Amino acid sequence: MSEAVQKICDIGFYKFGLKRITATIFEHNIGSEKVLEKCGFILECVCLKKYYKKDENIFNGKLYEKTI
Repeated sequence: MSEAVQKICDIGFYKFGLKRITATIFEHNIGSEKVLEKCGFILECVCLKKYYKKDENIFNGKLYEKTI
């Protein structure tokens, strides 16, 4: 998964000229945190209150960002 995320970031930055890429994840998703951090993303916002709705449940989120 880390390889796929890194490849997409490379395309975004070097092919499309993006300067910043963001990713949001469920607050409790440790696996996604590790993938993003391994790819150079930095935690920007610790808690996005009531950000996701899944199966009638409400979850908090986290915001990560990566810039070149």
